[in-house]
Amino acid sequence: MAINVVWLDPARTILCWQHEGVWDWDSYMQAVQETEQALAVSHTRVDCVFEHCDSASVPPSIAAYVRGLLDSGLLEHPRMGRTVFVGDLALTEVIRILGERVYPQFAHRLRVASCLDGVFRALKSGARQLAAHRAAGSTN
Repeated sequence: MAINVVWLDPARTILCWQHEGVWDWDSYMQAVQETEQALAVSHTRVDCVFEHCDSASVPPSIAAYVRGLLDSGLLEHPRMGRTVFVGDLALTEVIRILGERVYPQFAHRLRVASCLDGVFRALKSGARQLAAHRAAGSTN
């Protein structure tokens, strides 16, 4: 199976990684490249959703997944907005906590939701925290 990268909205402000079945690191790297291409042509900030609802598992080492995502530079891209992890709350919460511990400078941009319906609530909540973080003088 793979990771499909799709737009969730017609305005192209929310990009979604749909993890299906058992995926591998090659699928992950392809998704990173597709996301980089989408950000390169975007003229606005893009929020990114990592949806794990239809994924049976993650490849070995969840810590490597989180570190790989954060080390890829996607979160540092000037047009990258908030990030929402969607799926089993235990798994997504572990991903969020690892992300916050490894890269605390991005903690204000990481959210979790149990389903895609919850994404928009998470993004709205994140927008308030992101605005407060920027008001405090941070550019991340």
